[in-house]
Amino acid sequence: MGHFFKKFLVVLGGITLFSIVLSLSGIIFASFKTLKVQDNSYLELSFDGDLEEKTAEGLQSFFSPHVSLRSVVETLTHASQDPKIVGILLRLNQQSPAGFGQIQELRNALKRFSQKGKKVIVHCDTFGESSSGMAAYYLASVGQEIWLQSLGSLNITGFGVEIPFLRKFLDDYGVTARILRREGYKTAMDFLTHEGLSPQNREDLEKILTARLKQFITDISQDRQLNPSHMREYIDRAPIVTAETAKKMGLIDHIGYIEDLYTSLKAKMKEAGQFVQFKKYAESLPKIKAKNKIAIIYAVGPIMRTSERGNPLSLDAVTKAEEVRKAFEEALKDPHVKAIVFRINSPGGSAVASDTIWGAAEQAKIKGIPVIASMGDVAASGGYMVALPAKKIVANPATITGSIGVYGGKLVTNALWEKLKIHWQSVQVGQKAMIWNSVKDYSKEELEAVNESLDQIYDIFMQRVSVARKLPLNEVRKLAQGHVWTGDEALSRGLVDVLGDMELAITIAKEEVGLKKDEVVKLEIFPRETTLIEKLRMLLTGNSSSLSLKGGVYEIFKMIKVSFKSMVIESLYSPLSAYFENN
Repeated sequence: MGHFFKKFLVVLGGITLFSIVLSLSGIIFASFKTLKVQDNSYLELSFDGDLEEKTAEGLQSFFSPHVSLRSVVETLTHASQDPKIVGILLRLNQQSPAGFGQIQELRNALKRFSQKGKKVIVHCDTFGESSSGMAAYYLASVGQEIWLQSLGSLNITGFGVEIPFLRKFLDDYGVTARILRREGYKTAMDFLTHEGLSPQNREDLEKILTARLKQFITDISQDRQLNPSHMREYIDRAPIVTAETAKKMGLIDHIGYIEDLYTSLKAKMKEAGQFVQFKKYAESLPKIKAKNKIAIIYAVGPIMRTSERGNPLSLDAVTKAEEVRKAFEEALKDPHVKAIVFRINSPGGSAVASDTIWGAAEQAKIKGIPVIASMGDVAASGGYMVALPAKKIVANPATITGSIGVYGGKLVTNALWEKLKIHWQSVQVGQKAMIWNSVKDYSKEELEAVNESLDQIYDIFMQRVSVARKLPLNEVRKLAQGHVWTGDEALSRGLVDVLGDMELAITIAKEEVGLKKDEVVKLEIFPRETTLIEKLRMLLTGNSSSLSLKGGVYEIFKMIKVSFKSMVIESLYSPLSAYFENN
């Protein structure tokens, strides 16, 4: 029986391996096919999932039907100059295809596309179904025509957040969150330490939500040529439950199914036209060959110290400090790299990891290679610190940034163990050997040590802001305290230099090194992306920390441990991106 089972596993493994190789072969051979685009053609882009900052990595990149934000922007730029492309059809099948800052970048790219005489047509079955449709409609409003199904609705109900507070729950189970912070507006761990919203937490949340709604109303009123006061009335009346009502209000243009839209466009395209899948068109574009390069380095997701190579099956975006450091090192060694665009979409994380990345970016400045920081949805706390060495910081109006502060601490579980009748004993050599042990609370001496450490990190953070932004230290202290700011608020306070997207950051990088705006340069991502074959080898050989012989359970607990350390022990982190993710 055991022999049969072993044979079965071998055969099953062989079939799986053969299937993967066969699929990859099809993908590789398909990439060599030349796409022939006919006259009067429309690109067709469906948003069925989250839009990633950069091209997917790991095994999912083999089969992912999605494109990255950068790929969308670059492809739209190329298509705007392609005489065979007359427009783009956007199909919005998800309530929130991207974060609010990313949507602003998509809107900018689509506006540039339409300014070249191209059509932007949008179809959506419904803008939210018992859920918010704010993000999807914000993106759709840039189109010249918006189509909505007959039973679709317009859930433009405003912005709101909901936060669970665990203080009473933890108290009941004998767990205490001993969290220290610098300062009162550093509220990331309030859900553990408070029973509800603190005045500071409520103030920051209301400020961000109000600013976001103002941007939403202003932009859509301009796009749809509506009175802003009427737009605010529509939001307060929402959800707008019928497509007919939405059309009368001027919020949409047509009521119909996707088949109706196809029929309408085909009549205008004549016989020669076709619908071209956006990803296929993007993959068919010629590679740019140029001597001069601008390096693109990404910091996406929570910032962590781990330097281990990621699991090729992983779907989670994490900023690994050592990987980013090596990216800067690699870019600085390339003689053709004239400037670096540092793309940041991170709420922060480990203070030490953030410091590592800050140091790597400082090296570029020392060596005379200008760094231009481009902020996405969020670049807060440690995500703001790593931007400080940049010669210019570019933020979207909706970017969540700032959160200059730090917190640290631990969960104290001694009362929990007493409830469970479990008795712990310890042996230590060194007065503070058990300082991070969760079974006991801090002693007076340990608490002083933690406070001293937090003070040091906070002071260094503020000093770096003061030097980089040329602001007096007393002014920085007012802007710090954990306060979060939108991009436009950060601009008025001197924390960023200009409002705009990554495309603007690239233009500024060119200007800094004396290149013309329209000069062709190679945009090269560092570190070099792994090839299909390398990813497959990682998957099959276990050349990845998450596929080690120690096993999956070990790795899961290891990830939890690392994540908790990154978030709680001396952490530069802002949670607001998670709050606003689905609104």
